[in-house]
Amino acid sequence: MPISQPISHCSDIYHQKYHYFNHKRNWTEAQRYCRKFYNDLATFESMDDIDQLNRPTRRGHEAWIGLYREPWMWSDGSNSSFRNWISWAPDNQYTREHCGMEHPDHRWDDQDCSLQGHFICQGETKQWTFTVKYC
Repeated sequence: MPISQPISHCSDIYHQKYHYFNHKRNWTEAQRYCRKFYNDLATFESMDDIDQLNRPTRRGHEAWIGLYREPWMWSDGSNSSFRNWISWAPDNQYTREHCGMEHPDHRWDDQDCSLQGHFICQGETKQWTFTVKYC
């Protein structure tokens, strides 16, 4: 719930938590949604991060993550060099696969950013903290 008038100071607090969404959106729409309600599309720094995912394991439900290129980078600006590509990726098929998608087995593939897919956000819902300014 947005707050119109903070008392004095407010700041976002984020925890590294992942949320899988079965809404279908292209990569840009998924990023916009994640940035509005969480922090960003998912960024992973290790297999430990991937192990935190709470998502369905049914086949055929790939999901957008925050990886895009050129060169490959994370949409939240983090410097993580961790990659978990599937054996044939990235291959940039038809020279238009510029966004990262995670398979149910947690390995990644490059895909056309305009495709509709499920997505993973990182962070808790945005919360606000307040400090009272005394004069």
